[in-house]
Amino acid sequence: MKFNFTSFKIFHLVSVVGLFLNLAFAFHPLLASRNVSQRRTLVILNEIDVKALVSSDGVSGYDGDIQGYTRDLTKKGFFARFRRISEPGRMWIHRAAARRREQLMYEAAMGGSKRSKAIRAITAPFRFAKRNFIQQKPGTLILIRNGESLGTVSDTLSGWTDYDMTERGYRECIHAARLIKEAGYDLDLIFSSRLRRSIYAARAICKELGEEYLPVLKSWRLNDRSYGALTGRTRDEVEMDYGRDMLDRWTGVLKERPPPLTPEDPRWPGRDRRYSDMVGNSIPVGESLQDCIDRIRPAWEDKILTELEAGHNVMVVSHRNALRGLMRLIDGIENNVMNDEIEMPAGVPIVYNFDKSMNPIRPDDSSQSFHQQLNISGLFLEEPGLLKKVFDKEFQLRPKVEGYSSILESRPKDLSPLERTLTELNIERTIDDDKNENTSKSNRIDEDTAGENGNISSSDLQRNSRYDFYNNDILPGSSLVCKDPVIVMIRHGETGFNKLGLFTGWNDVALTQEGVDQAKEAGRLLKKNGFEFDVVYTSWLSRAIETAWHIMDQMQSIYLPVIKSWRLNERMYGDLTSKSKKMISRIHGSEQFKAWRRGYKIKPPPVSSFDTNYPGNDKRYVKYLKDLRISFRDSLIRTIDKRKLSIVRKYPKTESLHDCMKRTIPYFRRNIVPDAINKGKRVLIASSENAIRGLIMYLCEIPEEYISELSIPNGVPLIYDVRSKCIKLLDDESGRNPLVTHNFGPAAPYLFRPCQNEDGTEDDECDIRWMDDALWKSEKKPKSPDFIPRPKLKETMASV
Repeated sequence: MKFNFTSFKIFHLVSVVGLFLNLAFAFHPLLASRNVSQRRTLVILNEIDVKALVSSDGVSGYDGDIQGYTRDLTKKGFFARFRRISEPGRMWIHRAAARRREQLMYEAAMGGSKRSKAIRAITAPFRFAKRNFIQQKPGTLILIRNGESLGTVSDTLSGWTDYDMTERGYRECIHAARLIKEAGYDLDLIFSSRLRRSIYAARAICKELGEEYLPVLKSWRLNDRSYGALTGRTRDEVEMDYGRDMLDRWTGVLKERPPPLTPEDPRWPGRDRRYSDMVGNSIPVGESLQDCIDRIRPAWEDKILTELEAGHNVMVVSHRNALRGLMRLIDGIENNVMNDEIEMPAGVPIVYNFDKSMNPIRPDDSSQSFHQQLNISGLFLEEPGLLKKVFDKEFQLRPKVEGYSSILESRPKDLSPLERTLTELNIERTIDDDKNENTSKSNRIDEDTAGENGNISSSDLQRNSRYDFYNNDILPGSSLVCKDPVIVMIRHGETGFNKLGLFTGWNDVALTQEGVDQAKEAGRLLKKNGFEFDVVYTSWLSRAIETAWHIMDQMQSIYLPVIKSWRLNERMYGDLTSKSKKMISRIHGSEQFKAWRRGYKIKPPPVSSFDTNYPGNDKRYVKYLKDLRISFRDSLIRTIDKRKLSIVRKYPKTESLHDCMKRTIPYFRRNIVPDAINKGKRVLIASSENAIRGLIMYLCEIPEEYISELSIPNGVPLIYDVRSKCIKLLDDESGRNPLVTHNFGPAAPYLFRPCQNEDGTEDDECDIRWMDDALWKSEKKPKSPDFIPRPKLKETMASV
């Protein structure tokens, strides 16, 4: 074999260059630092990577060694790795590894369970072929500005101040959702900021679309522009102190910074728990418009763009200045273009489409179905300014017409969801027949322009700030904060099916008003007793998701990651779904009814593959449920029916409680335990009765023959102490025995049996409630005193 000296020289040269680069990387003043926080400038919090939120430091903060959304911030091309030295604030990794991590995180957000190494090895060739030889069509990007906020109406420079939206703001978001549904767009992923008005806007849109199960990733990089020392002040106040010229420069000039905040200022974001993963210079104290764009850039280049490249349709719900900055990045708008030339009205989505090189596609001038503005490739789904005219006219009519009710609050009856959405959309448009009337830009309500009502006190605005769905009374923070690892399980609030005695199963029904009140009361009770959480787990069913929302609202922690998994769904009742329990008992007999309803391993009759209650006919499961094996029988049936190849997974057609536990327990052990519990996080699980019943059977080791006799009441927090491994209840100050107030069924003694410490001794602090011993004695005693002994007096507390 002949030695190739030229190849050897090339190899030697590459090795020397590689060694030089590694040494330079190692001795770089920032990159060589052992303090990981010095390199943490690109952190994005979301609902996928649970590691973003922890409280291991004992101060309810975030762990110091976690990157947040993902540790991998990537760039295209070979030469991107040489930018390690020029951009020391970034963490770099091979793009293939980053892609793999992104896919795993997206699957986790959509409820997938972790796959075994054997399955991954078998499917590796198919993934390689798909990644390298099949080019994915880029996804669609939809930008939506949050609705009118309290800061907008009071003409305040909102910035990072956590204002809520007004009633009008919520309706603007719902209108945007109706435009999306009318245009036929499907969403896969939602990004929002960590501010309340952005998160509530994303919720309102998801609820109107009927897609509460979609993951919402919350990032501080999508927050509004920080106005520094001007934050929370009205424009009139700033103009009076600094003059009109300075106000115009601060709000309009691209690189003009306002006066900075100091860490001693109570408005400094570093005091807020939601920003505890931000360190050092990443906490803004005052930003110019250019600073805001630079803050958003990593979120766009490394996260949003990556999702679009993967073919996911992404919606970004953010603020006026943040979205303007994002549009500048997408379209490459020059700095000489003024911000006022980029329109971003509330309630009107802007849609971007991309070519295979991820360049925005500019539509033809002949397109008349959508509306476009200069310098922007995105399209408005409605004429800008039209919605403002409609709402202005409606709010003018309200005080003049006696008994007037909003057209948006009177929903048409007996219509399908799509028909109702389009009908309401047409009603909104027909309020003002003169659609060609020019709308003055100065009359539009923006977060940086004066509201029509001038300066209004926040107390007056707060009374009418929300839809009834979100309206609540926030309790003040508790001086006592629970820092120990804990699992709180709660069954969703009451639904219409619960009230009517119908089998619910996977049927997605909403909460009743009583169910909403139950969820809110649970949140108040948890907050009063000093509970804080680091992560929330829930199912894909809206009743469980909304229960988690209401609890988070009351605890003032709406920024928490929410992991939504189909594996935490209610038990699938098969052909009994949506049917009356009394009817089933009458037709099949009480014994068969009880066996189907409460039997541990007895399955109800299966549902047909073409029934509306079959999960294979629900878009959320067909599109996003990927961690079930393929059903060859159902695939053949669907292929024959549709006359084209259809791949169908083995969706459950019926389940016993045992079958339900076969999906919930592995998810708990493989996902929740290693990602959250083992890391000392405080976990909230909001789910349905049978899912929680199975978890309790596993955690409390309740015998199989007794688990069917255990009932889980709606809206009652069940506190599972990780250390003593027992269930506790909180005192609701009603003065009543909780075992009498709530129906836990005959198996309650097994649920509330005495707790033991790790050494086997009885846990003196283990109790199911705290109240006066005399009140406990006055209540009716349980039938099994062996498991619930007489309480022991301990000052003002009684332990059970």
